[in-house]
Amino acid sequence: MISHRRRALITAAVVLILSGCTGQTPDSNPTQPPPSGIQTPTPTASLEATDPIDLGSRPGAMGEVTVDERGVPISYAVVEGDTADLIRARFDIWWDQLARDGARLVRAPEIYPGDLLTFVPHDPVFEDN
Repeated sequence: MISHRRRALITAAVVLILSGCTGQTPDSNPTQPPPSGIQTPTPTASLEATDPIDLGSRPGAMGEVTVDERGVPISYAVVEGDTADLIRARFDIWWDQLARDGARLVRAPEIYPGDLLTFVPHDPVFEDN
């Protein structure tokens, strides 16, 4: 048997759901920009379509970058002291977007000075690696 308190909570939840509670006042117009001082999130492309972005050299990711004609990184030369995790962070990419000799790298792979890593498109199959 459902208590009166629980029934009241369920009823209140159903009323809110059915009333289309959106957090907007009846006077709000979604086509008008929000009042100044309120920032609206900017939509971004899906992760699958995102090119690597060089966020700058840093300890653990100090190697040389080769870019294409659009300025998008296409390869990275590993130097002494680099780690795969910090290289991945420098370019804000998924693990599977780093490849060596055509093979995608896996989480925390061993890399060596002189390795040439290439950037490849993200493959959602590798997301859980």
